[in-house]
Amino acid sequence: MIVDLSHVSLETMHDAIFHSHAPVIFSHSSAYSVNPHPRNVPDSVLTKLRQTDGLVMINFYKQFISRSRNCTVDHVVDHVLHVARVAGWDHVGLGADFNGIDAKCVGLEDSSSYPNLVAAILRREVGVGEREIRGLLRENLLRVWGKVEEVRESLRGTKPSEKIWDGRKMGIY
Repeated sequence: MIVDLSHVSLETMHDAIFHSHAPVIFSHSSAYSVNPHPRNVPDSVLTKLRQTDGLVMINFYKQFISRSRNCTVDHVVDHVLHVARVAGWDHVGLGADFNGIDAKCVGLEDSSSYPNLVAAILRREVGVGEREIRGLLRENLLRVWGKVEEVRESLRGTKPSEKIWDGRKMGIY
């Protein structure tokens, strides 16, 4: 199972990363430092994703991307580049959430506009090449998926155990 932490509280983000044997993902979230929306991922968590090989997939929902009335491809690029700088290019992906949003960014109305995003990233970030873009578009998610399957296999046949953390019973894992 891939643990998806989009929509969870900061405490849950930290708890899940701490307890998970496998990398976790945020399937449709963005960078809190760029736009301080509670759904976005703070730098303290981005740093942990680098250490645990997790992934943030950038959402294109206007309210999560920009505090201004406008939302453009460049606003989304701000989030992509921030996550890449803090967590690393191996830990950023795209999770547009086109089927769940009603306010999209100009230039990113549907998946046919992904070339606009890639072009904007390449214009703004020196040194970004095919490896980084391939990771962003698909390979980072496929890598995490593979690692989750490896962890599943390594734990096959083991029994769950109760964990106590912070004096609270966390349940059976």
